[in-house]
Amino acid sequence: MTPRLPALGIIGVILALAACGKVYDKQPVAAAGGAAPPVVAPSDTTKVTEDAARRTDTRTGSAGCSIDTLNGMTAVNRMSADLTKPVTFVGWAIDKAGGEPPSAVAIVLESDTASYSAPAKIGLPRRDVAEALQDPRLGNSGYRLAADVSALPEGTYRLAIFITDSGGVKRCNLPRSLTLAKH
Repeated sequence: MTPRLPALGIIGVILALAACGKVYDKQPVAAAGGAAPPVVAPSDTTKVTEDAARRTDTRTGSAGCSIDTLNGMTAVNRMSADLTKPVTFVGWAIDKAGGEPPSAVAIVLESDTASYSAPAKIGLPRRDVAEALQDPRLGNSGYRLAADVSALPEGTYRLAIFITDSGGVKRCNLPRSLTLAKH
């Protein structure tokens, strides 16, 4: 007989990590590698470019992340938003190898023809993450991004998070997509 307790523990950790953050200023989403609206980034974030995306470390287990809410609603794998209104992402990101919050986080929207990114406000309190992963260093692993997506084309985008830490830029793949359309 296979014990089921570890699986229930993992599900509990996942559920414990779905919490909200605080409200910060909106930021426009920038086109990676092309002309984009200016991004006014907090001093503790780094804008991810298309060039950085090509050098991204995608090894399994090198970064951990989650988008917990989109516009205040619990995030699901297939989401949609009004292209004419700001989109707010809230979640957490960690460097699994270093066991600490990253020095920068960027939310990336990718279509088949283009990628767009914007830096998130980082260092937000996430005691739930620290408790669930049993590591007090992760207590400020939260991020928040309120992005103006009005300049993006309508369509469906794959979502990823780029995490910058002492080892460079890492990509945290997510099983989530976001469809932007005018409602």
